[in-house]
Amino acid sequence: MKKWPYWIKGGLLIAVIGTFLFSLLPAEASNFSYAPWYTGWIIGIAFAIFAPICIMLNIDFISEAASNNDLFWAQTIWLFSIFISLFIVGAVILIFIKYIMNMKRNAASK
Repeated sequence: MKKWPYWIKGGLLIAVIGTFLFSLLPAEASNFSYAPWYTGWIIGIAFAIFAPICIMLNIDFISEAASNNDLFWAQTIWLFSIFISLFIVGAVILIFIKYIMNMKRNAASK
């Protein structure tokens, strides 16, 4: 079996650690009004993933009158969305770092 590319391994590592840390934050951290500035950029990406999934699965994620079953699935999908968005951001950062390192290596060899 071929080795997994560095960006998949690194993206998965960042996503697992980041999702675990995000699950430890208080619930207010997921609210744009109360979110610290450093979590806002990841919440925006995650919401762009979360909302269409909830709409496709017909899960009420807007109103306060949602059933307990809807709340469970909404929280589960929210953590999944955080995981996916952290994976994407981590993979892009690692690809960018590798690109910069290759540029430096090519410049040094000339």
